[in-house]
Amino acid sequence: MTDFKKRILGKGKKFYTEVLERRTVSDKLPVFQKMRTGTEIFIIEKEKRITVYDDYSMYPESTAKSWKVQIYNIENGHFYDRITMSGGKYPTRERAIIEVERFKSRAEKLIFYVFPVGFTYDMEKFIWDDEEEFDYDTPVYATEQEQIEEAEKRIYYITGRTNINVSDFKKRIKDSCSMKALENFYNAQKCSPVCGYPFWIVDDLQSNKAILYVGANKATWFAERCGIDFESRRGYIAAYVYNTACPELSEYGEIEYKYRYRTMLRVA
Repeated sequence: MTDFKKRILGKGKKFYTEVLERRTVSDKLPVFQKMRTGTEIFIIEKEKRITVYDDYSMYPESTAKSWKVQIYNIENGHFYDRITMSGGKYPTRERAIIEVERFKSRAEKLIFYVFPVGFTYDMEKFIWDDEEEFDYDTPVYATEQEQIEEAEKRIYYITGRTNINVSDFKKRIKDSCSMKALENFYNAQKCSPVCGYPFWIVDDLQSNKAILYVGANKATWFAERCGIDFESRRGYIAAYVYNTACPELSEYGEIEYKYRYRTMLRVA
């Protein structure tokens, strides 16, 4: 696992498995990985609030219009929001946490969800906040491992997924057209001291293959990814377009894409 994936999966997330096992949480409890962005889950044990799951603290510069408290009863599998004050909705996270604390003396069988309504955060800043600035005219060649990490960041920004194995990309290519496209991609860089790193193949309506890649020169990375838009799940990204009908017309450029239903499609 790369350092980037460790940071994404580990930063701010706290799983207390032994607590959950002791509490014998019902199967009806929503899967944690599918909870809303920014959710925190607490239990009260011996009149002390314990964090079970924290998906809020990993996001920098986060804001929300309001925060909601929802309570889950382990015994009967019911959710409640009417037993809290203000209908379970509060202007700040701090106020929502105070509401959880109010149940300290009578909450042994309850689980508390605190989640933001209208939550936003600067995901781009979270992913690339520690990036160096490079002079575009002075090549700074990346190692393959650095290219893999940058590819994972772009995939995460496009899809929100961390389970795509970038280093296994070439082994997963099965069809002959994609193999020819990849061979053409490398042949176009024969004179380069370091090759770009391919990480995704996108099809279009003309059966051409667009290979998304991380350039060898770190100074070009910002330009390669600056058209990606996380919120709309569409945008522009650097690609090598392999022309299946006339391979000699294949070229570097950028494509317009959209990401839907776990698939990336080229739209222009």
